[in-house]
Amino acid sequence: MREVIHKLEQEGLIRHIPRKGVVVSCISDQDVHEIYTIRAVLEGLAARLAAGRISRERLMRLNELVEAMERALEKGDEENLQSLHMEFNRTIYESAQSPRLFQMIIILSDYIASFAKVGYSVPGRSQEATEEHKRLVKAFFDGNADIAEKIV
Repeated sequence: MREVIHKLEQEGLIRHIPRKGVVVSCISDQDVHEIYTIRAVLEGLAARLAAGRISRERLMRLNELVEAMERALEKGDEENLQSLHMEFNRTIYESAQSPRLFQMIIILSDYIASFAKVGYSVPGRSQEATEEHKRLVKAFFDGNADIAEKIV
């Protein structure tokens, strides 16, 4: 438990106040903007690297995931859709074959998980994200690192 509290404190999610204890930190709009800006750069790099390194099996898996996303959208299954988006992203991170980059993105993903649902609650955003994923798969099939990075 002590290690978990220490990790949360290091990540700025909680803070220790002397003679009071541990309290949850507030995440400001500026924090969210900064986290998403960093995420965009790191995920863009992951997409660029993955475009040149992705295996045929992972490429086919990305295609399957996009098809599953479209089915989830048709059914209005937002929970499954979110899960599919997370698996899609993780497959790209792994395909970049850069363990340190993967770790950095995963740490940011922990932050983002707490407020990512807000973005997907915007009308049409889930459909838009699925379309972006389709274009990204095409960029991977084409081996186009510039387009892959730009889409992400």
